[in-house]
Amino acid sequence: MDRDTWIFMGLVVLALIFVSIVYFSFSTSIPIGTLVFLLIPLIWNCIVKRRSAKYLGFVFDDFFRNVGLGILIAFALVIFMIIIELNFQVESSVRELMLRSKSPVFIFLESFSFPESVLMFFMYNFLVQTFGEEVFFRGFILRGLLNRVKKHFAIIISSLLFGAVHLPLLFIAPGLVSLFFVINSVLIGIIFAYIFVKRKSLIPSWIAHTIANTFALIFI
Repeated sequence: MDRDTWIFMGLVVLALIFVSIVYFSFSTSIPIGTLVFLLIPLIWNCIVKRRSAKYLGFVFDDFFRNVGLGILIAFALVIFMIIIELNFQVESSVRELMLRSKSPVFIFLESFSFPESVLMFFMYNFLVQTFGEEVFFRGFILRGLLNRVKKHFAIIISSLLFGAVHLPLLFIAPGLVSLFFVINSVLIGIIFAYIFVKRKSLIPSWIAHTIANTFALIFI
């Protein structure tokens, strides 16, 4: 196996360890489902098909430019969140949504003081949630679709699937905020998919997704 595949597998192992610690320390299985997004691409791509993790877009070529692009995208997303909050004041609605959906953010907010809670949530996103979502929806789903359909169809289909996994929010906490989250997921999915196609790397969207999710703590 090449370097990138070893790094990818090492990060998946770290994700498993992190989830195990959260599970046994806080008696919650919330992060376990997200591991499916990592394990399916790992098993199918690296073990069954014996492909490099580069096939999933897990590459370190042009690393610093991709990280910089991810930070730039995150900055734009953060500005967007601030504008939404200033104009619509959704903090209380977001808090209710996160509470009803039993978001992992509350595990860390209730168990750690600032800034430890932010650090833990950042680690959870970096190693588990956003890492898994980017690997699965961009590296696995989108990459597979690009081999079968035209680029624009692949981007739209993968983004709709990304939005679909957020649909349960509409049943957990019906309302405009939940609907906004679903629509926003589709739109962000399109942006991240387009970047993946252009850069052929998961790094920009992974970094942007992690920073944006962590910054969302200000609404809780």
